[in-house]
Amino acid sequence: MSTGGDNDDSTPKRFRRLRFNPLREILPYVCIVVGIVMAARNGFTFSGNEGVLVICSLALVAVGVIAIPVNLWMKKRGL
Repeated sequence: MSTGGDNDDSTPKRFRRLRFNPLREILPYVCIVVGIVMAARNGFTFSGNEGVLVICSLALVAVGVIAIPVNLWMKKRGL
């Protein structure tokens, strides 16, 4: 008896496409928006420890920007 999993599909694995995943598709854009808002808010009061927050928020934007092409590549390859 078969269990009816994804292994029964006759399509080779390299031709399968990923299904929609909100975390993978939307989260990089959320990171970019939140990072820009945090950098703008903390950039006006650039004093003391808030300089670290500006750098962290810009790093969050960078992570979001890097995640977009990586996710597109993963979607294309079916990983």
